[in-house]
Amino acid sequence: MGKSKQKKFKAKQQQPTGLPSVKDFETEIEFEETSTTNFSLQPIIEQLSSVNEETRECGCASLANLVSNPAHINILLQKDCIKILAPLFVDTSPQVSIKALGAIRNITVDGGIDACEVLVKKDVLTPLVALFSQFEVGWNPDEISLKKLRDLRIEIFTEATHILWNLCEASEAAVKIFNKENLVHLLWPCLQYKIYGYELSIAVAQCLQTVTEENKELIALCRLPDKASLLESIIADDALSSQHALLKTLVVGIITNISDDDFTSNNLLTVVVQTLSHVLMVDAVEVLRNDVQENSQEATNGHAEKQQEKEKEKTTKKSKGSTDNVTNILKAQQIALEIITNICCSEDDWEEVDTSESSSDEMSVDVNMEETADNFSSSDVPTEVQNAITSNHIFTKVLQKIEPVEIVPLLQNIDKQADILKSFERLQIYALLCCNNLVSSLEITHLGGMDNLHTVWSGLVKLSSSQIVMKNLELLEAVTSCMRAVVQKLADLESPKLLEVSPQDLQFLYEMEQQCGQSDIKVNAVRIVSTIGCVFAKQLQPNSFLKDVGMFLLEICCKENDLRVIAESLDAMFDVFGEDHLDPIVREIQMVEKLKTLLPSLKTQIQNKKKSLGEHYPVISTARINLIRFIKYKTQSS
Repeated sequence: MGKSKQKKFKAKQQQPTGLPSVKDFETEIEFEETSTTNFSLQPIIEQLSSVNEETRECGCASLANLVSNPAHINILLQKDCIKILAPLFVDTSPQVSIKALGAIRNITVDGGIDACEVLVKKDVLTPLVALFSQFEVGWNPDEISLKKLRDLRIEIFTEATHILWNLCEASEAAVKIFNKENLVHLLWPCLQYKIYGYELSIAVAQCLQTVTEENKELIALCRLPDKASLLESIIADDALSSQHALLKTLVVGIITNISDDDFTSNNLLTVVVQTLSHVLMVDAVEVLRNDVQENSQEATNGHAEKQQEKEKEKTTKKSKGSTDNVTNILKAQQIALEIITNICCSEDDWEEVDTSESSSDEMSVDVNMEETADNFSSSDVPTEVQNAITSNHIFTKVLQKIEPVEIVPLLQNIDKQADILKSFERLQIYALLCCNNLVSSLEITHLGGMDNLHTVWSGLVKLSSSQIVMKNLELLEAVTSCMRAVVQKLADLESPKLLEVSPQDLQFLYEMEQQCGQSDIKVNAVRIVSTIGCVFAKQLQPNSFLKDVGMFLLEICCKENDLRVIAESLDAMFDVFGEDHLDPIVREIQMVEKLKTLLPSLKTQIQNKKKSLGEHYPVISTARINLIRFIKYKTQSS
């Protein structure tokens, strides 16, 4: 298992003449009707090019609405419409600027990473940087006398920061431009939420957390005393709002990014873990329930003479506020879980996969499946970190976030119900992945002991069989990944309770592998079964349980179409049945004969799919070589 990075594109070199003009690019765009989207860009382009301020604003708004359809985004990017839209960031009209920023922001969100990379290639950062240059370092919105103009300036800066954040999150080239333009000096003062407001400060914190990750050039600047003191002051503030909880969590993320590799020598670790602990302590369901109750009471106590439409408007407004409040808490807790995961994961835990091709199969080496990227060595996690996590009851709080919640009845009068449900679901996934890492990284004493870990296993088994989880593949993958980590830890500790497992206990895993269509889930199911099988294989007296394990793995190898899953099953077979004392079971289920039949077709499949296997090719190819060796060895020993 290896760590792969997404392909990044370099930003287009900036034109020496400065910002591109609308006139230069109008002639480059070909206008045409498309049968798939049923709209024409020509009227919108004409609006964007208009000398009338309201018309330009209308054109920007039209584009912002179009990008909700992914097909529209692709056309906008292909037709170079961005080269006309982006220069409007610095339009003389603040309203046009805001609408142009909103349209591009929608593209970065709805278009995803691919769209962001294309935007960077199309040099959208040139007008964005030009817009930021209109603000002085440490600019103070309170110095703007007109409230309307002050609000517009804050809104423009906030929208621009969101775009910058999205681009930097998707593109290394964008981060390099961020460094080159020294944008950190402009953004950093805006963390002062008492001056700029929470909305802007949170957007800036989100952007800074992204750009400070593994950015040595920027980290050196962020460690300066004046910048560090601002971060410390934000954490020290005990404000109780959900916005402040989110801001503090983001600041903790920035601190961990810019800290030394080992930050256990001072009180920084204590501050970080305590802050994260307080964030995780908040019950988001209770926050939602209180807001809904408050909303209901206000609606009931409203003046009787108010029109029904006004009452509805008031209720809707309050509901949106409740949504934002809960969303802030859930975002903060997701970030907290991610930070905890990273704290317990050193760079040494990742193995770079060499995907270079070998001209000879004999160049392949044996794979020791006991040493995978999933099995972190607890010795890599400093004792101070483990103690801080334990003293703040982090593991228990993470487990609480894994438990399903029933919030549907609370959402009847709440706006964006689907978004809230999705946020709770994302929190559960983050908690499962965090639990996975904690179990793999911490000593058993910091996990509550062996019995507690068995309780966790039972809870995960129950969760994996629920209808909600079975229908959500991403959630099911997180659950099975966590199960895999737990059973591996129990196996490493040689828990005697694992020998009490029966074939019936694992039936749900057999069915999951057969019915699920996702490779990662299948691989997790195979590894869980084989890990338990390895425990039984250590017993000198062969156990009949291993017969079921062997037949399960053989069936996968012979019927599965996914080469990655086949390779995992083969590796599992080698681990479980490698020892000579298990040869009676090997012969009973005719393992060698069936594997001999598999070998030719496996070789053909690998050759035919070689180019599409990507980073998985070395592991799959090695599994085939080890299969030849396994067959040869078992044939000689029989």
